[in-house]
Amino acid sequence: MMNLNYLIIVSMLIFSIGCKSDRDSFNNILGEWKCSQWTTRSQSINKCNDQVKFIFRPDKSYSSFLGIEESGTFFIETQMLHVSPKDKMQFSVKIQTNNKDSLVLLMNSGGELEEMILTKVH
Repeated sequence: MMNLNYLIIVSMLIFSIGCKSDRDSFNNILGEWKCSQWTTRSQSINKCNDQVKFIFRPDKSYSSFLGIEESGTFFIETQMLHVSPKDKMQFSVKIQTNNKDSLVLLMNSGGELEEMILTKVH
């Protein structure tokens, strides 16, 4: 019985730490972001331009501008940003860095690893 109680307490602690990290990531991602660098691992050409930006809102809706405007919903779970664009399939990207001023996302585009660095618009 003692082992079961210990296992339950440890499991709850691990779960609460994971939730706190996702909650912090959610709070940090809110706001408007502008792309400063977008490269693939095989090429260092920066694919950012003045048109690439994202807006994440507290109601878990987002807008993105990547040449065309897109919107939908998002959530964060286990350091993954899950995005559901309207009328399209959900996709996920890895959150490499997420603080109040910078957001680094790792993405897979047709088998090619891409890194997008975003800075907060103040």
